Amino acid sequence: LQSALPLIWYTVIADINPATLKADIYVNGFRKLTGGTFRNPVSSLDRLRFSTSDPTAASSFFFNDISVSQPVATLSEIFDEMGYDAIPRYWPITAAANTSALIRRPPSTTARSLQLSDTNAPGKVEVWRNFLAQRDAFTA
Repeated sequence: LQSALPLIWYTVIADINPATLKADIYVNGFRKLTGGTFRNPVSSLDRLRFSTSDPTAASSFFFNDISVSQPVATLSEIFDEMGYDAIPRYWPITAAANTSALIRRPPSTTARSLQLSDTNAPGKVEVWRNFLAQRDAFTA
């Protein structure tokens, strides 16, 4: 959708509709994708997943204020109740060697955040969280 600059926070919002198999994506309030189609057909969605994926570069990403809402809030996570350098509770992790998913303090804020760190060229790290299955339009 766009490149990401280091040490800059981005607000990413997805308006997702499993019934139509389409989604709109906004970055910092600007629509970056309109009516994007799903890769595979689904009848509902019940998982949010974050992953590193570039096999040629080291990467590190911070995530905070994660939510799935509308019509009702089914997931809300800010990580503030978790200790620093802890494995995030309720978020299963798959991690290759030299990768990690830990609660950390990002350089630009004092809030706790989930950091995905990947210094392994062929490997990746991913975390996910299940939520109440959504069949109708929702926002994440």
